[in-house]
Amino acid sequence: MKKGGVWFVVLTFHPDKKRLEKLVNGLKPYPVVVVDNTQDENRFLFTGVHTISPGNNLGYAGGMNLGLHKAMEHHATWMIALNDDLSISKRGVDILVNQLYSLPPGVVGPFVGSLDPKRWTSIYPSKTSLYAYVSGSCMAIHRDVIERIGYFFDSYFMYYEDADFSVRATKAGFPLYHIPLDVRHQDGSNEYYLSRNHLLFVERNAPTSVKIHEFVRLLKTFYEHRGRGNVGAEQGVRDYLMRRFGRRDI
Repeated sequence: MKKGGVWFVVLTFHPDKKRLEKLVNGLKPYPVVVVDNTQDENRFLFTGVHTISPGNNLGYAGGMNLGLHKAMEHHATWMIALNDDLSISKRGVDILVNQLYSLPPGVVGPFVGSLDPKRWTSIYPSKTSLYAYVSGSCMAIHRDVIERIGYFFDSYFMYYEDADFSVRATKAGFPLYHIPLDVRHQDGSNEYYLSRNHLLFVERNAPTSVKIHEFVRLLKTFYEHRGRGNVGAEQGVRDYLMRRFGRRDI
């Protein structure tokens, strides 16, 4: 496989094999790295692509970092991180790749979100033309960004790592770009990780005024989750306070 250029990094976990195969085949002839977080014999092997099987579910952040490392080792200029539930045409792939060559180093993608100015909760999709992060479901990253700010912060496991990465990139002087494409992906959510990781994200990145506001109301946040019967989110607040990050089986 050639060095440099644009590389795709696909993260998967117990995938729909036909859909995953269709996605990966549609990315060729560009170099592809598949990181399979599946922990058993159901791991899916491909020919003609780099396949990484860590043997443990590392979540989005940890798994994607393995693939990005591999692409960086091959001197990739742009790396496009993709979820395995993504649907993109061959024409869409070519449009995205061609546009990347015309852009300066930054973070690029078709799905963008904003942040609530008071609490810094993520709002997806962005309801305004102002956006603060590119969704990790389809995120193109220039190698200069990684060399400057590092990789995804893997303590998130999943959710908010893309917002964290985008904010760090912006603070380091790299622009975010929104490229509209005919790309589809399945939305999902996990209230435990959203609750816990929002607080970690605020701690790591938010302005002082937002940090003060969020931590003053922490007890209120906890009882709001309890009042709604949201056990996962309630546990997320507890684990944040106990400094329990990474993967959690609840």
